[in-house]
Amino acid sequence: MKDTTLKEKIKYPNIIKLSVSSWLLYPNSFHMGYERILNPNHSIYIFGGYNEFPVKLDLNLSNTNFTNSRNKTGYTIGAEFRFYLPKENKYEAPHGIYLAPYMSYYNFSSSNTLTHTDSSGSQSANLSMGIDLFNIGFELGYQFVIAKRFIEDAEMFGPSFTYYTFKANMNGELDGQTQNETLQAVLDALKAKFPLLSDL
Repeated sequence: MKDTTLKEKIKYPNIIKLSVSSWLLYPNSFHMGYERILNPNHSIYIFGGYNEFPVKLDLNLSNTNFTNSRNKTGYTIGAEFRFYLPKENKYEAPHGIYLAPYMSYYNFSSSNTLTHTDSSGSQSANLSMGIDLFNIGFELGYQFVIAKRFIEDAEMFGPSFTYYTFKANMNGELDGQTQNETLQAVLDALKAKFPLLSDL
């Protein structure tokens, strides 16, 4: 009975996945993955796709707001090595609880228009931003094999060490504000959305 089950699973060592959770984190995104079963307890999983930075920033600047956003884009790539725990699982890979060290990289970039309006009229400047995140971490998850060709992958816990870089460039000036003041307001708005950035 065990040999028959193993042979049946080896018939489907390649698993292609579509990420549903990415749509919850990044409304404009499309992430896919590929898992290759190496043996009853191990697999390699690679993933990647398109995503846009979803956050709208509120600047603490008088009469100054983002009025247009264009060229929003981004992508992610990553890989993990999965250990399916034989003592905890009734079934062999890819069914059951797993531990996985992983690496991932996220890139977000956008070009926005900042507009300042006062009694003398309005002025606009273009603000380009780029954010890169490189993660190394460890993940706990459980994968359900509902049918031979249908799998649900639940990643439950995945802390990581993350390296961030942020770049911003503004073309143009707004009345009553220097470029440094405007860029500082953008950084403060990002910190308000992501409190951990304040510590980095």
